[in-house]
Amino acid sequence: MKPWSFTILFVLFTGLLSAQNGLLRKAEKKMEALDFQAAISLLENGLRNPPPPAGAALLGECYRRAGRFGEAETWFQKVSDWSEVRPQWMLNYARTLQRNARYPEAVTFYERYLGRVRNDQLAAEQLASCQQIRTLQERGLGWWEVQGLPFNSEYREFCPVFHENTLVFCSDRPVEGLSNYQDAWTGEGFLDLFKVTRKVLDSTLCASYSYSSPALFNNAMTTRFHEASAHFSADGEEIYFTSNAPGSGKGRDDAGLLRLQILHARRLPGHRGWTDPLPISINSEEYSVMHPCLSADARRLFFASDMPGGYGGLDLYYVEMIQGVWGPPINLGPSVNTTGNEVFPYFAPDGAFYFSSDGWGGLGGLDIFSTRLDREGRPFNPGFPLNSPADDFGFIWEEVQQCGYFSSDRNGGAGKDDLYVFRRISHPVHVEIVDSQTGVFIGGGILTSDCRQDTLSVLDGQARWEVPHNTCCELRASAPGYHPGFARRCTYNLPSGEPIHLALSLDPQPVFSLEGVVFQYSTGLPLEETSIQVIDKENGRVVASFSTDFSGRIELLLEEGVCYQFRVTKNGYAPLTGDGPCVPFHGQSENFRYKFYLRTAGERGGSYLEGGKQN
Repeated sequence: MKPWSFTILFVLFTGLLSAQNGLLRKAEKKMEALDFQAAISLLENGLRNPPPPAGAALLGECYRRAGRFGEAETWFQKVSDWSEVRPQWMLNYARTLQRNARYPEAVTFYERYLGRVRNDQLAAEQLASCQQIRTLQERGLGWWEVQGLPFNSEYREFCPVFHENTLVFCSDRPVEGLSNYQDAWTGEGFLDLFKVTRKVLDSTLCASYSYSSPALFNNAMTTRFHEASAHFSADGEEIYFTSNAPGSGKGRDDAGLLRLQILHARRLPGHRGWTDPLPISINSEEYSVMHPCLSADARRLFFASDMPGGYGGLDLYYVEMIQGVWGPPINLGPSVNTTGNEVFPYFAPDGAFYFSSDGWGGLGGLDIFSTRLDREGRPFNPGFPLNSPADDFGFIWEEVQQCGYFSSDRNGGAGKDDLYVFRRISHPVHVEIVDSQTGVFIGGGILTSDCRQDTLSVLDGQARWEVPHNTCCELRASAPGYHPGFARRCTYNLPSGEPIHLALSLDPQPVFSLEGVVFQYSTGLPLEETSIQVIDKENGRVVASFSTDFSGRIELLLEEGVCYQFRVTKNGYAPLTGDGPCVPFHGQSENFRYKFYLRTAGERGGSYLEGGKQN
């Protein structure tokens, strides 16, 4: 090849490289403005084949941010050299694999990412959940039944909330007479608030309803922008919901960033509609606030925000009403918030606090968690089927807390996001714990089961618990002074939710006791300041040590199934070693009495013991 040929090839190569770099810069600007559809179009049409590592990763990231996780995985897989790609995208590939239920592959990339970026708490949390994914996959089996709602559509339906006899939710389904604007982020329509009325079908089955066709919740609240994630006051007279903040570009600020805010409205007298929604005081032009949840007494408003000073991503906050004005935002702290995203706060009727997070370990995407804000402790993940590898969020209970609703974009739904009803199908168990000899209820007991991870205190001899459907469970009851009692029950052939009654009779534990007195052989008087060791003969362990007082007496409760030995010493006296009682398992209560006779060192015959059991 002639020298000038190298020059031409170099110019062509640098030209292609420059063009590719320019394409990536344009696509990144589109992505930074949240215009993922435009970024995807640029990259799909402009990347050469095979794509450079940074280009494939960027397109994978665009698809991930747009919620198209199958395409995201496909393009992340095309990255030929991850050393040329920013570490954050390696983490996002691992998260994509996890969301696509590719858990072994996700483990590999979480580990590779942590090799480059050590001490990333979010990555370590998700790695641990992927390594123990079976626990989450099996945790809710037999406890919950989940079904999609009949009015789900090919569009998005999510964030259910109760308002009187209606179920209110948000959707981007088209509305006749309204312009169908599209969000550049998702390439789909803007969200509006809808409602359906519910009619009871079966009063004995929780959440057994027929539903009307969806209709706009309120025409006056429907705009060309987003209206979503509503929450009502306890009396139904006030509504808070999320909307686009004012600004250029369909709810974006001057920098092109999407801002969200919370709006508030009151119902007009006589149910003649609602007041015009107005922004609340905690909104800001610098950050978003969203997903409102009002406490039952209306004194606190909980919400999600990306305001500065949080733990990362979106955090959960609350504000308090002080003399008619919302006070400053207060972060819920690290017992709830992580470096990931915490969103969609909700209080259950029993006071439990629910939210969704992609920062705590889960099955993938957003998982639903519960905690108690008045207690310390890690949030609880209820596992499958309430959670899935996809996004699961917008969780609410019916008043009886036997059923409720949530939203998810899991596989098998009708559209992008769907509404689901869940029912508790586990079996309530009424357990009675009684003395086998007297039939009297036993208080102060503990109930455990191989079907549950928790324990239940039994105060009055009766307990109400639950065991899962379609399984066999062993229940164990224990109480001080009694042998444990066991009962096994299978629920395969029972209708879901059918109650179970169990009676557990506990046998009283026999009491085995030891009494001993040390005597001086020559005088027959009790001997004080004598050392006595009681030893487990099998392993040589000293189970008790005594130094006698003026009475020379010792007393001790003995364990079942143990053979004992004595070692008795006192200065100036011949030591004594001798076998004590062998205590049987179970049997009747027994009292073992021993006398220890110590001779002085000069006396003939040595020290000895007498005794045995006495009922």
